[in-house]
Amino acid sequence: MTIRCISKAIAAVAAVAALAVAGPVSAASADETAAPATTIAVSASAKSLDSDPQIRNSMLGYYEYIGAEDAVAWFEQVRADPSRAPYLRLGEANSATSIDNAIKAALSVKHGNTLRTNDNNFRGLAPLRISHLLTAMAETASDWMYSKGSMQHQNYNPFDYGDYSAAGQNIAYGYLDPYAGWYFTEKAAYDLGSRNENIVGHYLNLTKSGYTVTGYGDTGKYSAQNFAASSSDKGLSVDAYVASLVGYKLLIANYSGGSDGSSKPEQGGTETPVYRLYNPNSGLHHYTTSKAETDHLVSVGWRYENVSFTVSSKGYPVYRVYNPNDGTHHYTMSQAEARSLIRSGWNDEGIAWHVPGDGSIPVYRLYNPNNGEHVFTTSFTEYEKVGASGWTQESVAWIALK
Repeated sequence: MTIRCISKAIAAVAAVAALAVAGPVSAASADETAAPATTIAVSASAKSLDSDPQIRNSMLGYYEYIGAEDAVAWFEQVRADPSRAPYLRLGEANSATSIDNAIKAALSVKHGNTLRTNDNNFRGLAPLRISHLLTAMAETASDWMYSKGSMQHQNYNPFDYGDYSAAGQNIAYGYLDPYAGWYFTEKAAYDLGSRNENIVGHYLNLTKSGYTVTGYGDTGKYSAQNFAASSSDKGLSVDAYVASLVGYKLLIANYSGGSDGSSKPEQGGTETPVYRLYNPNSGLHHYTTSKAETDHLVSVGWRYENVSFTVSSKGYPVYRVYNPNDGTHHYTMSQAEARSLIRSGWNDEGIAWHVPGDGSIPVYRLYNPNNGEHVFTTSFTEYEKVGASGWTQESVAWIALK
């Protein structure tokens, strides 16, 4: 496992440090406090969904759709360069430009922001916001490293593309969580007195008070996180960005090729709470929009755990299936997944609820490999803590109203 960092000022570039870091370190987490915005804020320069499926199913298609002109221009510059175009694998599963990998990368930023805002050496730091340009640059940097099979700083010089006064980049290879090296290992060295940027440079990038925006790219093997200070690039909160990405993912999943390029859900539904219950005997959770079902389960010994999240009476359907062998329920937006489970013996219980097209709150999904259960939560703290206890973190399931 390898990590490297670089930090740039507007007139000077620091030396690059190559570090070898071993061993995972556990992480604490907390919810982002910045208020989220609505899903998919589309600018006046936005396009309809791209008719080219490779572009449509990639981050370039997303940037086109929302009108992020600087990010689109960056991608087009890379695609027009014969020396760089071959490594850009738009939308592929092991590319940082896939929508799923972009969502996972955004959650990495949220994790990093938890560390940044709770750091005891540099107190009072604000969470970094997501810059579309810096994210596009991080995505092409990660794809370059993946294609070359080599760790090297690439594709990052924002000074020619906007009003940036300082910038830095951390890169990593082979980490499930690059912050194990970038933050925990180097913070330990910093706490012992090291101020050498070749030893603690990643940590200093993560905790630099002057940085305001960031972008993260992750192929699954190679990661790049860009940092910058800017008075003009205001960025998005992580939750607003995730909501926008998931909203776009739903649009392309329901692409019809129509006049607006998408098959959008029916709007105008009423708010619908989803109740969460826990069975202390089996250890299973249950989710339902039915108050009657909730009251019945409480009467037979289930523990009520309040409203988990709020959805809508209209929108994209979430399917509910039941395993009669072990008592688990599963909830999925994939009709194909639901049908596959039904063919294998699960009971079809219809549509559980609908996901609104204008939600702003990410709902995270976790999987327990011991009993096959899935848990859904809007709490990033719970997502991190339960994941650290051995559950598999499965990214964002859908977006809720609250």
